[in-house]
Amino acid sequence: MRGVCKMGDLKIIYEDNHLIAVIKEPGILSQPDGRDVPDILTIVRNYIKERYNKPGKVYLALLHRLDMPVSGIMIFAKTSKAAKRMNEQIQKGGMEKRYLAVVTGRPGKPSGMLEGYILKDEGSNMSRMCSPREPGAKYAALEYAIVSENGRFSLLEIRLITGRSHQIRVQMADMGNPIAGDRKYGTDESHSTPALFAWALAFRHPVTKEETRLSYLPPGEGVFSLFALEEMIYDETAGSFKIRDRKDNRKGTG
Repeated sequence: MRGVCKMGDLKIIYEDNHLIAVIKEPGILSQPDGRDVPDILTIVRNYIKERYNKPGKVYLALLHRLDMPVSGIMIFAKTSKAAKRMNEQIQKGGMEKRYLAVVTGRPGKPSGMLEGYILKDEGSNMSRMCSPREPGAKYAALEYAIVSENGRFSLLEIRLITGRSHQIRVQMADMGNPIAGDRKYGTDESHSTPALFAWALAFRHPVTKEETRLSYLPPGEGVFSLFALEEMIYDETAGSFKIRDRKDNRKGTG
């Protein structure tokens, strides 16, 4: 199943016998952590149990995570075989993750690669850039490109190369362009949540072996509303966004 299916408050953008992909909203955990806070793993598991009238505990494997205040696509495995194959693919860098972010100001270069080392402080649940010699330091890399700008903010597309804790948020702040609304990493903008959205995933299907691409544009709310997302389409050949031609009748991504 492709397209968007709303089951209550759950937005499902893809589902078959092996995988299910949904939109995680901001303020929801990726998985339970002992707090009395909703988590998307439990929400999706409950959906499967109710939708298919499954007895007992439903198998559902978490394949990746999004920070609690971050929203966007998350994919889960519905079988142990799919989970094993997807995890192997992810460990080898076979899943491509792309984000849209609104940052303050304008990066010095229209596109580029950010590399460095990140260290997470478990006590404060914060990460920071560090020397590669510090114990616990992990290599972090991403690519970014400016999609649009308005003087005060820039809309970036980001391709995550490594998946470190709070990586995009930390590296954007370190570059001098923190994500709008991200109070934890250096912006005092009064937006409710960080303007960071996981908009696209690409991977090889664990069973059919087909190259699969899932995409969903963020809702035009908050600072995202400053940019005409509905007028943007993704050029697969160029690997970048472009503004839709008025004669182009194709529907937007997602």
